[in-house]
Amino acid sequence: MIGFSIKINSNYALDVYSLYRCRYIKDGLTVFNLSTQSDWYHGDHNPQFSIQLIIFNIMVLDFRIYNIHHVEVDGDNSCSM
Repeated sequence: MIGFSIKINSNYALDVYSLYRCRYIKDGLTVFNLSTQSDWYHGDHNPQFSIQLIIFNIMVLDFRIYNIHHVEVDGDNSCSM
């Protein structure tokens, strides 16, 4: 996995990761999945902007800007569809 995380200001952070395996082929195959999410409503539990690109079970790009005070903890590094 290649990536970094930086704090943009006192409320927001940026995560960029790439080139890691989401799951093994025995668990399923994602041929191509491009997803974007923009949810900035502060009443939500996880206001964020994200772009994810998965090709053949490899996370090519995972880009997120999120509010650090509303981080959703689910143990998943988001290789889901």
